[in-house]
Amino acid sequence: MMEHTDRMSGLTAVERRLLASSNLFKIAYWVPHARGDLRNASPFQGFAAGVLASSDLLIFASGLPKDFRELYAERRDILFSRAAGIIHSFVQPVMIEAFPAAVAESPFFINCVLSTGDVAGAVQGILASSGKDWLHIGPDRTVSNVSYGEVRPEHYVDHASNLVAKSDNSAIRRAFDEFLSAKLEELPPLYTDCPDFRHNITTPNDQVFRALHVKQRDVRPLLPNEESSYLGAAVKSAESIRLLRKQLMPVPNFYSVTHDLVIGLDSLTWPFLRGGIAKIAKEVGLTPAQRKVFRSLLARDGYWSKVGTSSEEEFKEAIGSPPLDVLVRTRSMEMRAFTAGLSLLGTAKLSATVRLNPRLNSLRSSLEQIANCARGGGPHQNFKLKKLVNILSARMEAEIGGPMLNTIRRTARRIGFASLITDLPLEWLQINGVPLGILQDVSRIPATPGNVMLSQVTSGGQIILGPTDFRTILVIRSFDKGDKIAKHLELALTSDHWSEVTEDMPNIRFVDVDTVDDFVDTLQDYEGAMLIFDGHGATDRDSGVGSIVIGGQRIDIWELRDRLKLPPIVLLSACDTYPVDGSHGSSAVAMLSLGAITVLGTLLPVRSVRSALFISRLMYRIASYMPLATRNQPLGIDWRSFMAGMLRMTYASELCEQFEHDFSQSFLESVRTKANMDINSRDEKWLDRLIRRLAAVVNKPVREIRAWHHQRMEFTDTLKYVQMGRPDLIALYESPPADLTR
Repeated sequence: MMEHTDRMSGLTAVERRLLASSNLFKIAYWVPHARGDLRNASPFQGFAAGVLASSDLLIFASGLPKDFRELYAERRDILFSRAAGIIHSFVQPVMIEAFPAAVAESPFFINCVLSTGDVAGAVQGILASSGKDWLHIGPDRTVSNVSYGEVRPEHYVDHASNLVAKSDNSAIRRAFDEFLSAKLEELPPLYTDCPDFRHNITTPNDQVFRALHVKQRDVRPLLPNEESSYLGAAVKSAESIRLLRKQLMPVPNFYSVTHDLVIGLDSLTWPFLRGGIAKIAKEVGLTPAQRKVFRSLLARDGYWSKVGTSSEEEFKEAIGSPPLDVLVRTRSMEMRAFTAGLSLLGTAKLSATVRLNPRLNSLRSSLEQIANCARGGGPHQNFKLKKLVNILSARMEAEIGGPMLNTIRRTARRIGFASLITDLPLEWLQINGVPLGILQDVSRIPATPGNVMLSQVTSGGQIILGPTDFRTILVIRSFDKGDKIAKHLELALTSDHWSEVTEDMPNIRFVDVDTVDDFVDTLQDYEGAMLIFDGHGATDRDSGVGSIVIGGQRIDIWELRDRLKLPPIVLLSACDTYPVDGSHGSSAVAMLSLGAITVLGTLLPVRSVRSALFISRLMYRIASYMPLATRNQPLGIDWRSFMAGMLRMTYASELCEQFEHDFSQSFLESVRTKANMDINSRDEKWLDRLIRRLAAVVNKPVREIRAWHHQRMEFTDTLKYVQMGRPDLIALYESPPADLTR
């Protein structure tokens, strides 16, 4: 499909065309489902009823070809194109009532619809009345073009041939001609020794095998017997994908193909983390035996639930009851929907997926300790925070298990990419003494509410931005009169220091707001790429909601669903916008739900001066580094990497500042500059080099400084930030690639 080059700059002509025309060849999958009231989402994880019913189709779609050119490609090219961001997936659930509008307005040339039996007839009728030519994949041929089990590459080719024949666009005809006149790629047989375990914990990796046309030699269903068998299967599955990627693409062409890992941990919505299990058990009238089963189901102590009933008779009486049956079936469907989310995210870049032990959710009490310490003040607060976070990391390591940790460590030997679907701060998990969020380019999708999670993993469209899109950046500010920190960010952004360094700093537009209406109206008029909210955040200990404060009032962003227009990038320079001990109802999650592609949220209170310095350094990075980085990367760089580099640099600065009494200011600048150069070159040894430089100056053994960094260094403000949503879908280019169809 493409000629390969080992150069970091310069694309072959074919690669340029692949990049420019990616939307033309994209295969879009639509999955209609029956109407479900979002206000009555499933209780435990927050999925719409219609989505739950179509989870298996979402999983099925995750393993299908995402681009017409994949039908003519070798496995190596399929892997490269997805991992490098040349090809992006699009799988979109849609209510059947909204499906006619989707048919009429779809921007894609090749559209497929997958339907369940309850909506297949309606789908066929909508397509017939629309006059549009879509490929309908359904339960059988009486109501669709092809059934699930019959889908073959030839069906896509025949469908595309019909579309091209009907098109009056000569550019489209030329683009497809070289493929339609060629033979489909005949891939040689390829097998993996990883069995098909027929279980949710390995399904996402099974779908990667399917997408790459790799056969699993054996079927070995997991049975609920020993915890180690589940852990072993999860590790075996992920390791098999890692080895397959290495086999197919041993020398990556560009650093962006090193996206290695998706890490998933299912969760429960806030009410069930705060005593809701007993409440619902009482409301539905469960007997004591049924309550035991119900609690075992939700408060799981491993990959499979050990039901605590006193006898076999008691268990049979409990499990056969209608009220409990509904609850069990609902939770089972939620687990399947969560698996669908992991499958869609894993197959997007053909990455390995590890699903962590749900017993990790028992660490919530540790998060409350950390949050109370962070909000309580007091002497040596940051040292105490570091101690508590280290204890949390050690407990996370113990619950994850050695074999799974080894899998995560293997993929963290270089600066790669990790996507998390979790409500726990796995960014703090220490890998060889370094937090995962610093070691890797990490972003997180919240596990709850489920509807938000699925909307994030199905958002496959890439957004292309360039340096010019950041010329004007909006800062919405809200402080009470006389607030001492009100001008901190403005002073940092208007410092003479930055004006001396570059003349290309973004134009920062400050707007002070006192009401929600002011906030909404200001955003309506803004067309730029980035919003910074500068103000206070607050968390409600009862509801767990993290809010922003406007005009002295806590604002529920969710209530602005029909009014708020957000840019793709939102930075929340406020405390507790995604509280580590809070709920899925936070401001950061709400902004993702309302249209932001990525939100930089805060897990804990942040210090105003440090937050202001962080934002000002980011503006300098946009002005000075973004043009250089996009010029040197022909495939562009994504916002996740761009921001991750920023977080590493601030972490390095905070580390250096703790040695201020040992250094002159000029030496500190020199150390920071060298660290920044290592970070920007994506040197995986940047932190080790920094520690060695510090050790040399203070004349102490490297191992002593390394141990100090791990055990006694203050908990930095950098670790309080979390990249949320899909920053990996925001591509930064010096100039946007051309569209071949024009």
